Amino acid sequence: DLSSKDMKRDLYIVAHVIRIGRMLLNDSKKGPAHLHYRRPYGCAVLSILDVLQSLTELKEEKDFVLKVY
Repeated sequence: DLSSKDMKRDLYIVAHVIRIGRMLLNDSKKGPAHLHYRRPYGCAVLSILDVLQSLTELKEEKDFVLKVY
């Protein structure tokens, strides 16, 4: 729930993509197999104002594409 004051601000949806797995680049069997690490893999940003403007125009479901860096 966003108020009209919130809607006047620059708001963004931020998606963090996390890779869960081994630290090695290749999947060799060195080291303990039970250790899995969370590492940042990418990030994407989408403006909420763009989403709301397109939703009010069409009044139907729409897909939004986020470019992951």
